[in-house]
Amino acid sequence: MKKRSNLMLKRAIFHVHEMKEWENILPTIQNALNDVEDLQVIVLANGRAVRIALREAHYQDLEKLVKQGVTIELCQHALQAQGIDLEMLNNHLFTPVTSGIAELINRQHDGYAYIRA
Repeated sequence: MKKRSNLMLKRAIFHVHEMKEWENILPTIQNALNDVEDLQVIVLANGRAVRIALREAHYQDLEKLVKQGVTIELCQHALQAQGIDLEMLNNHLFTPVTSGIAELINRQHDGYAYIRA
């Protein structure tokens, strides 16, 4: 199937704030990727949800999403508040962003659909 230009891509940012939200949001993201053609997905974790970086239980699911082009962003303010150093991150899976709230505002301004976990 031929991919459209970036201007034609559908874009969504999934916002995860609590650890308990990961179990429900991961299959939802996969369903969106399966059901929506030309979808670009970012998952932004802030608050306690950044602790996913320390839990290997979901790594297989996260890696599958990353292989499908999903970007998983972690708020650096939240990482610091949770006592997680950037060197502790699996850089293959996670992309740190300075401010989760600023990222949400900027992505919505850029046309991303906002989906709360």
